[in-house]
Amino acid sequence: MTIQATDATATEPAAALDLPPLTDGEAELLCHISMWGSDGYPIERVGRSWHWRTWRTVRGSPVVYKTKRAATEAFEAWHDLALRRWAAFKRIYPTAILTGQGVRIL
Repeated sequence: MTIQATDATATEPAAALDLPPLTDGEAELLCHISMWGSDGYPIERVGRSWHWRTWRTVRGSPVVYKTKRAATEAFEAWHDLALRRWAAFKRIYPTAILTGQGVRIL
């Protein structure tokens, strides 16, 4: 299932975006971040480098970052895309909510 959505805040042209729905793991991560804010980002220091680590079923970045800022920016780019996918899903299913166990449609 793909979601057809247009997003006025997106950097892409006004053409429709093909956005896949969120997986349960992605929905859980969005819920986790909504509770903990940036403290919940899966970013950690390993030695002298920074990593965006895997969080449950959401795979982290294979890139090793030199600074925490670079790792955070990479994660926030994914987070922005996930929020746009969630917004597109909410347009189709307005009663859907994020829970700690994934997406639930009321």
